[in-house]
Amino acid sequence: MFSLKQKALIFMPLVLSITTYICYKQLVILFGPKIGYLSGFLFYWICWGLLFSLWILGRQGFQELFRDTPLRFGQPAWLGLILLVILLFLKEIEEAKAKYRDEVRQKYDPKLVAESEEKTSRYTEADWRAIHDQEMGIYRRLAAAMDAGKSPADPEVQEVIGERYREINERYYTCTPQIFQGLGEMYVADSRFTEFYERMRPGMAAFMRQATAIYSDNLEKGE
Repeated sequence: MFSLKQKALIFMPLVLSITTYICYKQLVILFGPKIGYLSGFLFYWICWGLLFSLWILGRQGFQELFRDTPLRFGQPAWLGLILLVILLFLKEIEEAKAKYRDEVRQKYDPKLVAESEEKTSRYTEADWRAIHDQEMGIYRRLAAAMDAGKSPADPEVQEVIGERYREINERYYTCTPQIFQGLGEMYVADSRFTEFYERMRPGMAAFMRQATAIYSDNLEKGE
């Protein structure tokens, strides 16, 4: 599922050509050939050269284009960067998706993988934003609980972990207590998980592992 920016990059050449042609034509009619051409030129650079690039790259990425560093993207720098984005962005995404798809299929129950793929294939960009916001909210609440000195067994922590458990079942796949506990083990066993959670808050990976184990045990006991 492509993000809004990825879709914009895909359709940019076509939309750019159409909008620029219409703009030039209308401006020439309104202001004459000379002023109309100059106005169309300004439209092109302000809308596509400036605003579109700023939206795609973000403020920091856009500022990086003008730093006094050796140009690695050809002359001019912005053109090389845009070309790289267009040509390589989708390729890298597809390669990454294929890599992790193969890894997941090798490591996990094929039925769970199929269930997850079936569910997530229907999600829109708005769905993914909602999922991201929910998950970030969970991590922030856990970080706040850690800052407050709460233990993994604290009822408040267990309530947050329970939300994570229900989210997995609702949005991804059928997650049993055993699977959930195994997921918690991955938070410290897989460096990619560990690095992600440690960026959220130092010590979070181990904290979530313990909290997940406690929650899973309680589920199995029917508590």
